[in-house]
This record gives sequence, structure tokens and C-alpha cells, in this order.
Amino acid sequence: MKQKLVESGTDGGAALMPHPDVAPSTGGIAAGVLMCVMSMSSIQFGSALSSPIIHAYGPAGAT
Repeated sequence: MKQKLVESGTDGGAALMPHPDVAPSTGGIAAGVLMCVMSMSSIQFGSALSSPIIHAYGPAGAT
């Protein structure tokens, strides 16, 4: 396996650490995008479903 040398970041590059080449993962990116979209959708659905309660009882009554 081919290795790169990268700076450790704490000593100004005086000591270098070996870092193995790792193939990029597109599955992790897709999962992150999916979780972000689902989170935004969940917030929107929750807001839409609680709107009548907030109008009837006010913001303090909906908590």
C-alpha cells in the first residue's frame, strides 16, 4: 500500500506521520445528504402539523 506523509499539525511539520491512501466513500456522502433532507422535511412536517395547535393555544400551550 502506498503511503503519504502528512504534517501532524501540532509541531509545525517537524515530525511527519504516515497516512495510508484511503479510497473515497460516496456512500457516506449520499447517506449524509439523505439525512439532511429528511431532517429538513421532518421540521417542515412538524411545523405544519402543529400550526393549528399553536394558533389555538399560543406558543406556550404547544410545548
